[in-house]
Amino acid sequence: MSKYQEAKRIVREYFDAMENATHENVAEVLKAHTSEDYLFRGVYPFREQEGAQAAADVFWSPLMKSMTRMQRRQDIFIGGENEVTSGEIWVMSMGHFMGLFDAEYLGMRPTGKIMNLRYAEFNCVENGKITKTGLFVDLLGMMDQAGVYPLPQSTGRHFTYPGPRNHDGLLFEDAAPEEGQATLDLVNKMVADLSALNDSGAMGCPPEVLAKSWSEDMIWYGPCGIGASYTISLPAAAPTSFP
Repeated sequence: MSKYQEAKRIVREYFDAMENATHENVAEVLKAHTSEDYLFRGVYPFREQEGAQAAADVFWSPLMKSMTRMQRRQDIFIGGENEVTSGEIWVMSMGHFMGLFDAEYLGMRPTGKIMNLRYAEFNCVENGKITKTGLFVDLLGMMDQAGVYPLPQSTGRHFTYPGPRNHDGLLFEDAAPEEGQATLDLVNKMVADLSALNDSGAMGCPPEVLAKSWSEDMIWYGPCGIGASYTISLPAAAPTSFP
């Protein structure tokens, strides 16, 4: 078995169990797949929750009660070692939670229609259990679909973003180590380039800066409030999506 396969198996079993959970029993499902010292970190207003019961009470149960028949529609699934906390194995899934918005959620009135809630979920696996979760959900995108969007029009376009063009983002088998390292190096270069631009005090993001690490036909899938854009050279390109 390759380096990350066991961690991926554990997370996929957790996903399968959550797919069959309800808002009434989701705490028990979480407890079966997480450690006793499990820590959940979510976006505002969910924040940090210690233990599976708290994570279920604050995040999962209310969401499942509001979005009935909820499915995880994932587009990306990868695993790897955290380069910041050496030795920790993390598995990441990104896509949308899809369901019927049938009950009030965070003050939003239900529509009775399909709701797609974009997510990115990171799970740390240690000794056969999930010990930590970081979960990002695009609540602004949910507000937009519910008809209560609170911000000015974004510079990019927000919609239900598709997965990779070739539908090859679900890496249930491990990628070649050299490919993973090359990808990580490129992402870190992009972060360094953008950090240097921020430190310079520049008010914009010139295409030539993005061209150092982005291809010409790069697609930026930003969160609702920023939106998505395509290519780095046209007037409606990615730099204009950043506030």
